[in-house]
Amino acid sequence: RDSRSQYDELTDASQQSSKARLLARVLLEDFRCGAEWVVIKCGPHGAAISTKDGFEAWAGSPFVPVRDTVGCGDSAAAAIVLGYLNIERARRRDMKDTVLDYVSNSTLLDMLEETLTLATTIGAATAMGDGAGRNVATAEVVRTLLSRNDKGRKYGLRIDVDAAMRAKNLLEGSVANYK
Repeated sequence: RDSRSQYDELTDASQQSSKARLLARVLLEDFRCGAEWVVIKCGPHGAAISTKDGFEAWAGSPFVPVRDTVGCGDSAAAAIVLGYLNIERARRRDMKDTVLDYVSNSTLLDMLEETLTLATTIGAATAMGDGAGRNVATAEVVRTLLSRNDKGRKYGLRIDVDAAMRAKNLLEGSVANYK
């Protein structure tokens, strides 16, 4: 890609991010909305998340050769649920306790970013396969995409290497629970 097309992609991603955040805020502020989180996927431009508590995060998506996008959103949604449960677990002393523990704002933002990073990466990995139902991302492909970095630089559209490593740890913890 030439530098002009990269600039255009980044500008488009920035506009997508602003629109997604505005839409999420509008939805969360509507008294009829009972959601705690609003997640807006923007395909190859990444995803935005806003919470009822006022937290927002954005993550890009890795560049991949796209073959079929069927199932990408469902795959990403599974990672969002995993991240939500991970944050809820961090907020509770134990699963029987209804008292919430304090989770610092910076930790919460990191966890939201790692959740989105895992979601966009799983969605991208799913897009690399052919055929609905058969092209669901494998943990190995997701690991490979999350490990791809260039000496600490960002890759894809605004995927932070630290967020990618935290997302990989979230994936590994999840996979370990099912072995």
